[in-house]
Amino acid sequence: MSDHSKELCTCFSACLLRRLPDRSRSRCRVPICHGRARAHAATCGRRSACAWADAHGDATTAPFIILFIGTNPHDTTRLALEWEIAGIERALRMTRGRDLFELRPRWATSVDDLMRHLNECRPTVVHVGGHGTPGTLADACQPGAPRRDLSIGEPGIWFQDGDRSQPVGAHALAQMIASAAPSTKLVVLNACFSEAMAAALCSVVDCVVAMRGPITDAAARSASAALYGALGNARSVGNAVAQASAILSARWPQDRNLVTCKTRHGLSADELFLLLRGRETP
Repeated sequence: MSDHSKELCTCFSACLLRRLPDRSRSRCRVPICHGRARAHAATCGRRSACAWADAHGDATTAPFIILFIGTNPHDTTRLALEWEIAGIERALRMTRGRDLFELRPRWATSVDDLMRHLNECRPTVVHVGGHGTPGTLADACQPGAPRRDLSIGEPGIWFQDGDRSQPVGAHALAQMIASAAPSTKLVVLNACFSEAMAAALCSVVDCVVAMRGPITDAAARSASAALYGALGNARSVGNAVAQASAILSARWPQDRNLVTCKTRHGLSADELFLLLRGRETP
């Protein structure tokens, strides 16, 4: 990693996914050396973010980890999750912040797998791609196209439980993230009807991106690529969601309003950034 990127990681760790009032933005955008990270965090009012960096070791050598959890139980419709991973990798690779992200794809067939991956990766972003519930057939879905919803069950994401699928609800997922991956700031639920899970998850993370209703597999993949392409180019989470919606509007007009964003009380998605503009890799 270049010296410039090392300085960026230090600065970003101090300001990661926190509100950026006008009076503090100029201070956060000034590159700093590693030895001044703690003082910089205190100046910007980001003490909890600085503590997160300390827990992860040297903030100048560790990129921000995006943990991609792919779950597709064998008794559910096959999803092209490997294509979604490839799309996210490609989108990030073409951004100016490409050196500051590490995408870690993991397959979670059970809740035990999920807990293990959360413990091992210590992510900043948790992305879950899979089937959500509840769901009903929607006229907006293309006939015969793979969809990311199932028609029965409580609100949740489907995982494998022995020889059958099992929904994991919002409160259970929030408990798992809070206990095994407290470093998580952003959760992306790329599954149908996942908006119903956002409120519970916002009790343990700053922001949740989710789907309001049923979405086809192809549309879900496009939304993911647009979202991370924007985040990697130092756009806010709110703007990244707007860009994902714009892509859906252009390619699947019926899905243009599906992507939504919920935040912890007192935060605005338009003021939450993974990277700060002007601090990306040249």
